[in-house]
Amino acid sequence: MTVDLRVDLSGMHLKTPLILASGILGLSGRMLAEISKIESIGAVTTKSIGLKPRDGYPNPTIVVLPYGFINSMGLPNPGVESFLAELDEAGGFGSPLIASFYGYNIDEITEVAKIIARHQAVSALELNVSCPHV
Repeated sequence: MTVDLRVDLSGMHLKTPLILASGILGLSGRMLAEISKIESIGAVTTKSIGLKPRDGYPNPTIVVLPYGFINSMGLPNPGVESFLAELDEAGGFGSPLIASFYGYNIDEITEVAKIIARHQAVSALELNVSCPHV
């Protein structure tokens, strides 16, 4: 018996409702492209991208606990222009790509969003407002 798990989400057609959340698995364009081709994945989300490169915090940035993980990466990323070039090199995506991004003020948020929205591989945007330590 086959179960149809397709979902329409704001105009995106997902083959399943499972979305890779923004985080450490969305670190590179190639990794996202590979994960997007897994049959059970509905969409993938990039690591949060900013206008300029950011190193993030020094290790340890992930703590393993008996019930899961806690991470505090510090938003490491190569900057929006470099990351979009990385998406170009990654090849095709098998599922929709959601681009997570952040900015330090409304002007920067707007600028990053406009740059990312022009990329042909990006299906949706996610504004990261969940890193108060940065």
